[in-house]
Amino acid sequence: SSGINAEYGMVLVVRDAARYIIRPGCTRLLSSIKILGRDYPTDEETNITEHLLNHTDKLLHLRQSHPLQIVKQRIVEHMQAKYLWNNRSPLFSHYDNISPVVSHAQNFDQLLVPSDHVSRRRQENYFINKDKMLRAHMTCHDQDLLRSGLDCFLSTGDVYRRDTIDRTHYPVFHPYSA
Repeated sequence: SSGINAEYGMVLVVRDAARYIIRPGCTRLLSSIKILGRDYPTDEETNITEHLLNHTDKLLHLRQSHPLQIVKQRIVEHMQAKYLWNNRSPLFSHYDNISPVVSHAQNFDQLLVPSDHVSRRRQENYFINKDKMLRAHMTCHDQDLLRSGLDCFLSTGDVYRRDTIDRTHYPVFHPYSA
């Protein structure tokens, strides 16, 4: 099978489980993709473009003096000052460096998203392979944080959803979850 992504001027061709991105004058085999320094194997479910991969290591919410980092810090400071445990220590812990690579179960099943729900479609998400994907929301980490014994936490990070790029939409955004 093959697909054309006119937006980025490339053709994705899958032959014998090998994935090729073809650009004018350039052919490249992608048997794996690297996200935040870790290699993940690709398969027939992979639908991540090179353009999107370039965003996975930006981590704008962690860059000192970046507007996203400033807003994040203000939210954390507010929550930690306003909500105190026994009027002494902050009630909320904060997590802002959780990997965006999650299992399909984390992103959907643990949050009771029905198997036939529209939000599970390939057209709505970025799949690394049949087992892993880029998170579509920060709440996909809630079950893991709750299981670790936490019950009051903030989480921030990049999330990824397939969207048509225009002046109000982009496939990477930065939610704050409490």
